[in-house]
Amino acid sequence: MGARSKTVRKVGAVDKALAILFVLAQNSQDWGVSELARALHESPSVVHSLLRTLYERGVVDQNPATRKYYLGLGAVEIGQAALKRLAVLEQGREPLRALAHTVGECAYLMVRAQRSVVLIDRADPPVGAHVAMQVGMTSPLHAGATSKALMAFLPPEEIAAYLQEGPLEAAGPRTVTDPDTLLRDLAQIRADGFAYTEEEVHDGLAAVAAPIFNHTGRVVAGVGVAGLIERVRGRKYEIAQAVRATARSISQYLGAPRSG
Repeated sequence: MGARSKTVRKVGAVDKALAILFVLAQNSQDWGVSELARALHESPSVVHSLLRTLYERGVVDQNPATRKYYLGLGAVEIGQAALKRLAVLEQGREPLRALAHTVGECAYLMVRAQRSVVLIDRADPPVGAHVAMQVGMTSPLHAGATSKALMAFLPPEEIAAYLQEGPLEAAGPRTVTDPDTLLRDLAQIRADGFAYTEEEVHDGLAAVAAPIFNHTGRVVAGVGVAGLIERVRGRKYEIAQAVRATARSISQYLGAPRSG
């Protein structure tokens, strides 16, 4: 995740500690001091010192057998406190479950976190295969149906700024990494009112998603459905209708204008 503003003066130790936490959050494996130091282009001594401070605070924990670090319960507590402040999570809970039951596939809710999106809630159908997408999972803003459904309705200057910050990295076998192709995709999503992708983040999965707007008319989240390609592709428009209806319902709960 990027900084909120490049004009804000950073506090070095805080910035480095947060960088460690973001690496631990976005990668599920345990991390050793040297591994983290290489990933962050920082000295092992500095990383070790920061990790010990975070460990004492309970924000990271350590595997006693490997001496490697992972997120601790303190980080969970912070994350849960942040989630409680998201009105879209509360208002979207029941519509999300209804969507999963209606289409018979996994439904999920995502919000933006700078250059990424974070899965904040999911609902499974009563029967059928469940996809391996868990709460807390992140993906780039340009990859996947829900990410792109959200990105498509951002102000043009925010989209331009995102594209200028660096190359588009692949998150899956069919992630769009060409900026011009991505812009065409986003234009099509705005025209259709929903996004459809295949294998942009996860092998073998297709997804359909639509944007959610708040009381100011600004896009704040996305709701989507994911399942095996062979189950979703032929039902794309049927699922899209249900997803768009769910997105409108949640948007209305948030006070969005009728046109949103």
